[in-house]
Amino acid sequence: MLWLSSADRWQTPGLELQLRLRPEVVVERAGQDLLVRHLWGVVRLTGVLSAHWGNVLRLADDWQGLRQLTPPGATVAAAATLGQLLWICEELSFLMQLRVVAGDTPLLTVQPVSRAARLPDDGTHRPPVTTLSPYAFLHAVDGELILESAVSDHRIILHDSRTWHRVIEASCGRRSGATEADGLVADILAGTGMLLGTERGADQPLAYAAEFPDLLLHQRSRLGSFDNPFGAEFPYLGVVEPPPPFPGSTADLIALPVPATDPVLARDPSLTDVLESRCSLREYSEEPLTLAQVGEFLFRCARARGEYGPDPNAGLPYVAVDKPVPSGGGMHELELYLVIGNVENLPCGVYHYLAHRHALEPMGTSAAQAEAVLAAAQHASAAAQPPPLLVKITSRFARLAWKYRAIGYATTLKNVGVLYQTMYLVATAMGLAPCALGSGDEVAGRSALGPTAAGELGVGEFMLGRPASPTLRDETLLLRRSQPGWRSHVAPDWGRA
Repeated sequence: MLWLSSADRWQTPGLELQLRLRPEVVVERAGQDLLVRHLWGVVRLTGVLSAHWGNVLRLADDWQGLRQLTPPGATVAAAATLGQLLWICEELSFLMQLRVVAGDTPLLTVQPVSRAARLPDDGTHRPPVTTLSPYAFLHAVDGELILESAVSDHRIILHDSRTWHRVIEASCGRRSGATEADGLVADILAGTGMLLGTERGADQPLAYAAEFPDLLLHQRSRLGSFDNPFGAEFPYLGVVEPPPPFPGSTADLIALPVPATDPVLARDPSLTDVLESRCSLREYSEEPLTLAQVGEFLFRCARARGEYGPDPNAGLPYVAVDKPVPSGGGMHELELYLVIGNVENLPCGVYHYLAHRHALEPMGTSAAQAEAVLAAAQHASAAAQPPPLLVKITSRFARLAWKYRAIGYATTLKNVGVLYQTMYLVATAMGLAPCALGSGDEVAGRSALGPTAAGELGVGEFMLGRPASPTLRDETLLLRRSQPGWRSHVAPDWGRA
């Protein structure tokens, strides 16, 4: 916390520190209380001295220097007044911006971006060597150079070349000139967690907990941890039409068989048995998958049962889709492409599954391109041979981005997760060999899928085939329990026939 009671520590000749509430903050009077409305909710300040009503209103309206907020005086009344000002600043610290000004020139501005943000302290905890954190990064926004971090609750707007140079020197671990301004900038970098060893959670082994992209995605997709527009904001409503629920297709389609209800219900094991016996299988029979098996698998996992909307009065200004799997907002942005290696009556190649038609659209991919993608899947899974069928999952991300801000990519990954589990359960019920992959060859995949998927993001891969033997699943589960260090915990054989 920037303790105003030690404001002299921050008073550097030729420099001034100023405070201001975030620009969207609105301050209202409610009887004897002050209501401070902000991005994440409302703060009610009760019992505020009349001397500070003006301070809070001015902080919401314009920048205020520390000397304006802390007039000189050593009386008991002045001390009490200062004490409440400190309390107010503490209560509103996650909304308080800090600016350093040289004469009339702003050098930098510190903005809180998280509900957990607090004003930086006075620099007493600055490390002796000022090296920029590996989680910090620079980028340009609206002509300003911005310093942010995947683990900081602040951003720093660098207005002046003097601060640019100081940050660049820190990024290289170089020592800058020992001027008062350099020291002040270093204090602020340390106080906002931008320096190595000062990061939020620096007492924990961050380097082993997560990598920079993971931390950044987490920070930017959780409410309260960042200040960008968030959730169902519909940023393009009224600007462009929402992307259609289904992509266009050619007339040259391959109709897939629809499984009959009664035989499937009679054959299916119980949900409990499927859940308890589900596992990844990577050994395949030489016998090809049948078109009927492929049709049943896709029908049960991913067909479009229907669509509904638009209904603007219900907050649904677009056409939503109904499938067997859940999807954020009913957007169902995921598309499935089948890379065929060994399926009856389907030549080796790539086919797009049209969920609303339950049909396949040939992509015109060569056998060599398809085999390269299958070989990459074999390598990624450490399988003994390429899978007979690989499902490439892509995201028509523009459909999600039309509705969601900040959480679009995180949402599409969650949708992939629930689709993976559905595929596992259906494949297990059908007696097939399923295996989800953690990643895939994006370059080979994009080349194989062709121009149809040019505007889509590759987000998942799923291998499927006939198991090498009827007992492969039981053997795999038994092998897992024979591993060194295997320990039984909660009823490992519960529910299994």
